Amino acid sequence: MELLESTNLAITEVSEKAGFSSEQIYRKHFVQKYGIAPKAWQKMFKSKSTR
Repeated sequence: MELLESTNLAITEVSEKAGFSSEQIYRKHFVQKYGIAPKAWQKMFKSKSTR
């Protein structure tokens, strides 16, 4: 979550840095835990930082 909030890394890079073997597995676990896609989460914080 921190990487999504504080960087402009692609979701693929975030998933690798978080230790997942694929972006698809990362997305699946992220949505199960937080109820939102990683890209949508990242966009929420990008819009807050541009205000």
